[in-house]
Amino acid sequence: MKINVLLALVALSIISSQNLSFAAVSKEELYDAAYSGDLDFLQDTFSEAKNGKASLPISPSDLVGEALAGHQLEVVKWCANQDPDANKLSGWFASKQMDIRAAKIILNEVPTLRTNNCNKSLGGAILINNIDVLKCLLDSGMSPTNEGRPSLPLVAAAQLRRFDAISLLLKHGANPYQKSSEGFSATEMAIMLESSSLLKALDRDKKYLAESERIAHELQPSSSSAFVGIWADLQEGFGSTLITLYPDGTGIFGSDVGGIPCIWKKSGGTTRLIMLNGGPNMWKPDEKQAVNLKVDGNNLVMMMDGEERRLKRFDANSAKAAGESSVVRRPQFIHVEKVCVSPGNQLYIQINGQFTKISMDKLVAAAQKTATGTEVLKERMVRWSEFQKGRLPQNILTNSIEVPFVNKHTDAYFFDKLAFDFDHVAAIQEGYDFTLFPYGSNNYYHGPDTDKFGEEVDGFALLTKQPFPHGKNWLILYFLKSKSYDRPQPSRW
Repeated sequence: MKINVLLALVALSIISSQNLSFAAVSKEELYDAAYSGDLDFLQDTFSEAKNGKASLPISPSDLVGEALAGHQLEVVKWCANQDPDANKLSGWFASKQMDIRAAKIILNEVPTLRTNNCNKSLGGAILINNIDVLKCLLDSGMSPTNEGRPSLPLVAAAQLRRFDAISLLLKHGANPYQKSSEGFSATEMAIMLESSSLLKALDRDKKYLAESERIAHELQPSSSSAFVGIWADLQEGFGSTLITLYPDGTGIFGSDVGGIPCIWKKSGGTTRLIMLNGGPNMWKPDEKQAVNLKVDGNNLVMMMDGEERRLKRFDANSAKAAGESSVVRRPQFIHVEKVCVSPGNQLYIQINGQFTKISMDKLVAAAQKTATGTEVLKERMVRWSEFQKGRLPQNILTNSIEVPFVNKHTDAYFFDKLAFDFDHVAAIQEGYDFTLFPYGSNNYYHGPDTDKFGEEVDGFALLTKQPFPHGKNWLILYFLKSKSYDRPQPSRW
């Protein structure tokens, strides 16, 4: 009996160790596989999990956002097939990377989405103003009427002023007079917002012509269009303001904590911005929350609490384009696979099956620009957009010096020593001329193509036997990350 118990414990120990070994696969590795299209890895990993050999932190439907971001349609199809969770999958229609091809794949793999979670699916497409996907969902048979859940898609489109979405929803049978679960209809929403243009777009049966004329007559914001547009005063941290003024005399006053609907109109020769207060089913103008406005050149001048605040014109399209160009997603799990130094003094790095090079002379020049040689400068930056798909060519590896990578974090202690801590100096791996280490943490790059908070970077330190021209025997380079808030998230709408 004792022998049997002992054998059982040994067997359990072996199984547990196998499970622990396999279960070491992290969310980041799974995200990276979905983003890069490594379907074999995903299939093998989840197959092992189904066989009880591992407990994975996320399900296939959680990976759809990364697959969309990487344009990996085969991975999208596999995720939807393996985990046809209609509730989760409907949330991905709010992803800014969603397109018609991916939408059709998900609908084909999970046909129940055509009748279930319609509010969430349609609401997500409306939220990000993806008209092509919205039309695809409606054409597939999704109903734009209420399911007894939060809000009608048409009410959401009205709140967000998505006029193209409103037109599509009405064509597919949406009822602008039907009340949402909050107790008001899309037309009533337009009246509460005091928007004549919105009411005209929604009033299918011309029930509110008199109301529309009243609103238009009462507001008459200005004979000039100088006020119309988006105005912004963006501050570091909190304190930013962004005001959108529409031609019909309505608008949105936005701050770091949210947006408030407002109206703007002339009163006694002065243009006033008046907040609408009281909640979504009883918005009313609040004269206590009113400010005077004037346009001075390219500035919107707002008098608030006796202080003048200037907002500049904000080109949303340019900002969006700049943001999208700077958001080049990196792998969530960084695995340094190959590093070498070529005879031409180029440092080659292969990460997650993709490689790039950076001039060591360029890194030396960057080190000589500053006192410490560690600042996050453009000259020592490696961008993910610079990486090529594939592995380092054999001719480069053959003609270069191999550089081992030691995955142990270093920092510049006392500014002249590369060390793991104050007592342990980093050393060249025996038998090599160079060694690469991860370097520093929580560093940010601030440049012309980053937002006001900058972008997070991963640092690496190249250690060598002989000092470089800047007097230290190590060089620093930084690998630009994506912004953390660019991770695809499903809508909870």
